[in-house]
Amino acid sequence: MTREELKGRIHHYIVENFLFGADEVDDDAPLIDEGILDSTGVLEMVVFLDEELGVSVSDEEVLPERFESVNALTAFAAERLERTLGSLA
Repeated sequence: MTREELKGRIHHYIVENFLFGADEVDDDAPLIDEGILDSTGVLEMVVFLDEELGVSVSDEEVLPERFESVNALTAFAAERLERTLGSLA
């Protein structure tokens, strides 16, 4: 999976599961500040990252700055995948 594919999957998940497909989100939009993600939404994102993308997130890694935007989530997930896999495709 490329970084762009990773970003696309994260973006799509947020639009479909938190905006219910009714709206779009900018990849730099502050997800928590704009009320798109709340504490339950962050936990749902952790499960998505783990189960769908293979990115396991420890309790210590659940920090607001990692869930700040689609771009922040992508950077975090890509870094974790690169560490695990050696590189993204």
